[in-house]
Amino acid sequence: MNIPDFRVEPAHFRADHDDLLIIFNVNKKPNDAPDSAADIINPLSIYVIARDNQHQPVGAGELTSAGTIEGLAVIPKWHNQGVELALLTALIDKAAKSGLTEIKAQAVESHKALFEGLNFRAVTQNEPGIYSLSMTQAPVSQPSSRPNPKPAPESIEPVKMESLMAIMEASIQLISSARRQICIISKDLEWPLYAQSAVIEALKSFAIDNRNSLVMILIQDPNALNGRSHPLIDLAQRLPSSIQLRTPTEMEDLGYPSAFLLSDQRGYLFRLNNDQAKGDWSPCLPSRTKQLAELFERLWQRARPCSEFRALNL
Repeated sequence: MNIPDFRVEPAHFRADHDDLLIIFNVNKKPNDAPDSAADIINPLSIYVIARDNQHQPVGAGELTSAGTIEGLAVIPKWHNQGVELALLTALIDKAAKSGLTEIKAQAVESHKALFEGLNFRAVTQNEPGIYSLSMTQAPVSQPSSRPNPKPAPESIEPVKMESLMAIMEASIQLISSARRQICIISKDLEWPLYAQSAVIEALKSFAIDNRNSLVMILIQDPNALNGRSHPLIDLAQRLPSSIQLRTPTEMEDLGYPSAFLLSDQRGYLFRLNNDQAKGDWSPCLPSRTKQLAELFERLWQRARPCSEFRALNL
């Protein structure tokens, strides 16, 4: 059976905690006790995870800070579908970007051909199954399903948006282009936009892939979310150092009618009315972005942390 519809994305030891545990325990025998989180999840490691088109985890890989591939696991029905190769290639790419000069792995028998096909070589005959890869011999990584954004020119004229789909596509493009900071103001993190998996995945990738990145979100009516699970709130609780939530305290700020999203690459998306799927955006329009960034900074400084959504660390 061929099941090609999957993707590989960066994983975080908190944000993807439960899914990583499921995958890394998948090869346990029925009578074996599953390993605990302390035995499996290492906050210092780099993780990647494969998901199907229903966002369910189907495989995962781990690269330790010492440059060793400790985990490479795929659920049985996804074996021989290319998931192992995609995970391993992603880990090699992560190692190269981290500045490692060599990575090692202990390959099980079924993975030996896979490792050898990616230029891994056996270390010594005295250490069967131990393979090493010099990063100077690393293969070119496979194209990502999330292409790197092209460098933005100095200024791009704004484009009108008349539909929710257009707003979502523009939002994802702005998030994907950002490097250090994203600013969002929304009345109640409207579900048709900020609860959609494509937007959530873009924000998670931004937070994990970019060191010292920060998503700053102003929610004008957090009480509208009480008692209702929201994927973006859940992500913020799992990545509290990368995603911060505040709510206005001044009546003028609470009544601000518009919504917008800003990228530190001088791009913006603006909707005059938070309740309407109409607005304009540009991937790079410095004058307009600066104006909105100054407004956001004033609102942010007057706002308070959203204690309504505070969660215990895992």
